[in-house]
Amino acid sequence: MENPLSNEPEVMPVAPVEPKPQEPQSMRPTIRTLHSDVAASVHDNNISITKIALAQQARNESLPFVAEEKAHFWSAWSIGTILLVLAGLVIIVGALFVMLSKNVSLPFVNQEPPAPTLVPVTGRVSVDTTRMPRAELTRTIEKFIDDDYSSPVALEALIVQEMVTATSSEGESVMSLTPIDLERFLERLGSRAPGRLVRSTGPNMTLGRAGGSPFLITTTSSYETTFAGMLEWEPLMADDLPFLVKKIEPAPQPIVPVEPVDMSTSTTSTTISNNTATTSTASTSVASTTTATSTASTTPVVLIPLPTPAPTWKDVIVKNKDVRALVTRDGDIVLLYAFPKDGLMVIAQTKEAFTLIVDALNAPVFGM
Repeated sequence: MENPLSNEPEVMPVAPVEPKPQEPQSMRPTIRTLHSDVAASVHDNNISITKIALAQQARNESLPFVAEEKAHFWSAWSIGTILLVLAGLVIIVGALFVMLSKNVSLPFVNQEPPAPTLVPVTGRVSVDTTRMPRAELTRTIEKFIDDDYSSPVALEALIVQEMVTATSSEGESVMSLTPIDLERFLERLGSRAPGRLVRSTGPNMTLGRAGGSPFLITTTSSYETTFAGMLEWEPLMADDLPFLVKKIEPAPQPIVPVEPVDMSTSTTSTTISNNTATTSTASTSVASTTTATSTASTTPVVLIPLPTPAPTWKDVIVKNKDVRALVTRDGDIVLLYAFPKDGLMVIAQTKEAFTLIVDALNAPVFGM
C-alpha cells in the first residue's frame, strides 16, 4: 500500500520508441554525377528527360546572341574612339599649317636671357641653334626678321644660344644653354671676316630687328683695327651676312629692236681695156620665182640688256654720324655700319633702323 505522505514522485511507465529504419548504406550515391543529378531532378520535379534536354538546348541557343550583342557594342565604341582620334589629328595638323602659313616662330621660346643686350629692347626671343648647319641657322634668323612685329619703332633682340658643356665645382660635366659670342657666331655662319677684325670685336653682341629691319651690334676694343678689318671685309660682307642685306628687285630693262637690214647681194666686175682697169658694181636682187621684186631680210636684231651693276660702298652721313654704306646705282642703301659710340659698332640694314638704334643708345635710361 502506497503512503500518501511520501515525497517521492510517481514514475509513469514510458512506451519504448521504435528506431527509424535507416536506408542501407549501399543505396546512397557516394559521388554526384550528371546522371545522378538528372535522375534526382526527374524524381523531385516530376519532369521528363526530354524537357530537360529541350531546356538545355534553348539555353545554349541564347548564349551566342548575347555574345554578338556585346561584340556589336564594343565594335561601335572602338570605331567612335578611332574617329575621335582622327578628328583630333586633323585639327592639330590644320592648326600647324595655319601657324606656318602665318610665319609663326615655332622654334622660338620667349624667355629672359642671362646676358644683357647692348641696346635697350622691348622684347627678347631665344632660339636653340645647337647642331644647326649654316643654311638652317640663316633661315631661322630670316624667319625671325620676317615675323610680324607689334610696332614700327620696336627694338627686339634674338638671343642665339647653343648647348655647351661646362665643368662644375665638383668636377662633373654639366650641359647648359648659353648665348654664343660674336666669334662663335661668325664661325657658325662660315664667315670670311679677317682675323684682326674678329680679335678686335666682341665677345658681346646683340642680334635683332629695329622696326622690322635687322641689325647687329658688337663691342670693339680698338677703333683703328676694327675699321681696317671692316674695310677689308666689305667685298665679302654681303655674302657672309645675307640676312642683313636689303633685297631690292632691279628695274626691268626694255628690249629695243634694231631697224631691218637690207640683205640684197651685190656683184663686182672688172673690165680691162687699153691697159685701163674699170671696175663697175652692179646690184643683183634675189627674185622670187613668181615675182620680180627684190627681197630684203626683215629679221629684227634685239639687244640683250646688261646686268644691273652691283652696289658699291660709299661714305655717307646718317644721324650726324660717319657711315659706310652699300649703295645701289639708284641710291638705295642695302647695308651700312658705323661707330656711334666709343667701343661699339652697329651694322644695320636701313637708315631708319640705324636711327632707332642711335636714339635708343642716347636715351637717358640706358647707361653704357
